[in-house]
Amino acid sequence: MVIVHLCMAIALICLLSCGKENLDTDKEFRIFLKQADSLNFANQQGAALAILEAIRPILPKLPAVQSEYYQLAADASGHDLEQMNLYADSALMCIEMHTDGRPKTKVYLAALIKNGEVKFLRKQYREALRYYELARQVSGIESCNDGSVTGKIAGIYFDQKNYRQAATYWSESYRLLESCQEDESREKLFSQKHNALIHTGLAYQYAGDLDSARHYYQMDLKFIQAVSRSSMDWESIAPALISLYDHMGGLELDAKRYTLADSLLKASVTVEVPEPDVMKVPPLLKLANLYLNTNQREKAAAVFKSSETLLNRHPSADQASRLSWYELYSRYSYKYGNPADAYLYLGKFNRLKDSLDLSSSSLLKLDIDREFKSINQQQMLEKLAQANWLKKVYIIVAGLMVVFAIVIILFIYRSLKRNRRNQEEIHLKNVQLEKLNKNNIKIMRIMAHDLRNPLAGITGLADIILIDDPALTEDTRHMITLIKNTGTNSLEMINELLDSGLAENEDIMVTEVQDAEEILCDCVELLRFKAADKQQQIKYIRNKLPTFAHLNYPKIWRAFNNIIVNAIKFSYPDSTIRIEVTLNADDLLISIADSGVGIPEKDRERVFDMFSAAKKTGTSGEVPFGLGLSISKSIIEKHNGRIWFESQAGVGTTFFIRLPLAKKHGII
Repeated sequence: MVIVHLCMAIALICLLSCGKENLDTDKEFRIFLKQADSLNFANQQGAALAILEAIRPILPKLPAVQSEYYQLAADASGHDLEQMNLYADSALMCIEMHTDGRPKTKVYLAALIKNGEVKFLRKQYREALRYYELARQVSGIESCNDGSVTGKIAGIYFDQKNYRQAATYWSESYRLLESCQEDESREKLFSQKHNALIHTGLAYQYAGDLDSARHYYQMDLKFIQAVSRSSMDWESIAPALISLYDHMGGLELDAKRYTLADSLLKASVTVEVPEPDVMKVPPLLKLANLYLNTNQREKAAAVFKSSETLLNRHPSADQASRLSWYELYSRYSYKYGNPADAYLYLGKFNRLKDSLDLSSSSLLKLDIDREFKSINQQQMLEKLAQANWLKKVYIIVAGLMVVFAIVIILFIYRSLKRNRRNQEEIHLKNVQLEKLNKNNIKIMRIMAHDLRNPLAGITGLADIILIDDPALTEDTRHMITLIKNTGTNSLEMINELLDSGLAENEDIMVTEVQDAEEILCDCVELLRFKAADKQQQIKYIRNKLPTFAHLNYPKIWRAFNNIIVNAIKFSYPDSTIRIEVTLNADDLLISIADSGVGIPEKDRERVFDMFSAAKKTGTSGEVPFGLGLSISKSIIEKHNGRIWFESQAGVGTTFFIRLPLAKKHGII
C-alpha cells in the first residue's frame, strides 16, 4: 500500500509540474489533500510534503481548503517543531467562516487540536491544555473531534504517571469515537479507536489493575479481527496487531505467565509489516526481559542483537526504547559476567534517563485539573470583561439615544408651535377668503339673475322672427335659429347655476317626510315626452309599498330630473331607459339604467366634478354643461344619501341612489 501511495504521489507531482494548475474547485483540490493525508498516515512525510508543495501555488484561489492544507503540512513537517508550529498557527488563522461570523466547526476543531499537539511537542503544556479545553468547549455534538481531544488529554495524564485518570479518559475517548458518524477515513478512524482501546489497557496495566488491562486488550483484539475481515488493507491493520500482541505479551510477562507471554511476543515480532519495522523493538525488548528472567542466555543475546540493529537503523526511534535497551543489556552483561559492559550501559542508561526526566519535569509538575480550572476561570474573566465592555457600549448608546430623543422632542415641540401659528394664520385667511367668496357669490348671483332678462328677450325675438317672417332665406333662418338655441342654452346654464352652483354653502335645506317614489313618478311622467322626442321609452318598475323619507321636494326632484335627463341625453334613439325602486329594511334604492354610450374608464373619477372635463355631447348633439351630476351628488349627500354608478363603454350606464327611510312612519 505504501508503494501505491508513493507511485500516486509521483504521478500527481508530475501532473502538477507539467502545468496542471486549473484546480478550480475545492473538490478537485481535496483529492490531493486526501493523498497527502494517506501518505502522512503511512509515515511517508517526505512524499506528502512534495504533493503539498506542488499544489501550494493554487492555494490562494481556494480559501475553503486553506486550513486543511496547513494542518496536513504541519503533520508532514516531521520533527521540525518550528515549521510545525508555523503551519498549525496558519491553519487556525485561515478558518473559513459562516455568513453569521461563526467558524466552520469541524475544520476549526481540527485546527485547535493540531495546535494543541504542536504546543505539547514544544513542551508548551499550558498552551496545549488551553487549545484542548477550547476544542472540548466548541466540540458540542462533534463526537469524532471530542473523542480525539479526550484521547490527547489522556496522553498527558499518562505521561504524568496518573494512570487511572488516563485510563478513564481513554475509555471515554473510545466511547465517543464509537458514536462517530462523520465522513472520516476508515484507516484514520480505525487507528484512533485502536489507540484508545490499547492505551486504556496499558494505563490499567501500569496502574496494577491487570484484569481491567486484559479486558481492554481483548476488546482491541476483537475489534482488529472484525476489521481484518473487511476490505481494509493489511498494511493498515498490521501495525495495530504488532502493538496489541506486544502489550498483551507485556501484561502476561508482568503476571509471570512466561509461556503465554513468549508466544504473544513472538507473534508480535513475526507479523509482516512494511518499513519502518522499528515498531518491533518494544516486543523484542520484552522478549529479552523474559529470557533474562528465565535464564535463556542465547535467546536473549539474539534478541539484543536484533533490537540493536533496528535501533541503529533508526536513530530517531523512540528514546524510551533505547533507554529500555540500555537497562536490559546492562542487566544481561552483569548477569553473564561482563561487569565492564554492565557499567558502561548502566551509565548510558542513567544519562539518558536523567535527560528524559529533565525534559518531562515540567510536565510532571503540571496540575492538569488546576490548569483546566484556571483556563475556564480566565475564559470567564474574558467573557465578563467583554460583557462589561458591551454594557459600557450599551450605556453610551442609550445615552446618545436619550440625547437624540430630547433633540427630537424639542424639534417636534418647535414644529408643533410653528404649525399652530401657521394654522391660526391659515384659519384667519380662510375666514377672509370665505367672506370674499360669499361676496363674490352674491355678485355672481346678481349678475346671473340680471342676465336672464336680456337673454330671454333675445330668445323671444328670435322665435318671433322665425314664426312671423316666412320670407327669410335659408341662411338667415339658420343664423337666427343658432341665436335662439345659444340663448336657450345660456338660460338653462344660468338657471342651473342659480339653483345650485351659486347657492350659499351654509343654506339650511328644509325637509319633510314625503313619498320618494311619488316624486320620482312625477319626474318620470314629465320626462316621458322628452324621451319620446328621441323615440326612447322609459320603463318604470314601481315599488308596491310606501317609500317615505325626509326630503326637500324641489331639490330631490331636481336630482332625479338631472340623472334621468342624462340617461335620455346619452341613450340612442329607439332604446329603453329602465327605472326601478327597491325597498330595503333601512333605506330605498333607486336604479336608473340606460343602454347608451357608457362612461370610459379614464373619465369615471371625474364624472361628479363641477364643470368636469369628462363631459361629452349627447347622442343627438345635446350640449353638456358639466353641472348636472355634480349638483345631483351634492343634493343627495345633503339628504344623507349616496349616489354611484356602474358603466361599460358602448353598452350603457346604471346610476344608483340610496336614501335613508323615515322611521317615524313605521316603515322600518
